[in-house]
Amino acid sequence: MFWTISLIPIILKINNKYKSNKITKILEQIGDNSFGIYFIHIFVLNFLNYIWGSLEFNFFITYFIKCVMCVIISYLFIIGFKRITKNKFNKYLGF
Repeated sequence: MFWTISLIPIILKINNKYKSNKITKILEQIGDNSFGIYFIHIFVLNFLNYIWGSLEFNFFITYFIKCVMCVIISYLFIIGFKRITKNKFNKYLGF
């Protein structure tokens, strides 16, 4: 939650500076799938911790990289699941 609260103003400032709609669209897509990301993220974090192992060189950098990778992998999993099931089970799973 700390990362989300700290990153949103930074992303919006970048978006206003460059007048890019791509960042806005990405944030909207993540927001539309946030409930599914919430359900999946703990499994993805466990997987990343298993893969990452003892490669932690700096706690804050490693933590940030894991957070970003967790959101990306969770988002891709949700999108893939929606395409495979053709949105049949989304209302039951909260996606």
